[in-house]
Amino acid sequence: VGAWLHRVAWQKACNVVRSETRRHRQEQAAAEHLHDTDGETPWKDLEPVLDEALEDLPEAARDLLIERYLQGRTQDEVA
Repeated sequence: VGAWLHRVAWQKACNVVRSETRRHRQEQAAAEHLHDTDGETPWKDLEPVLDEALEDLPEAARDLLIERYLQGRTQDEVA
């Protein structure tokens, strides 16, 4: 049982290291992409992604986000 437990712990630790490394590489790539584009992504590229993400939200959350960020209402007004 000890050898099996050691092997399982070793595999789990390797999985954690791999996932952290992958996450770090993805974050680096995203940061480089943002740096290359100076943070200016054309609205035509963002709009479909934003619409899809908003559609996945529950109606109440979607309405709050639309009022706050797209209609420009203050947090106090939305509350």
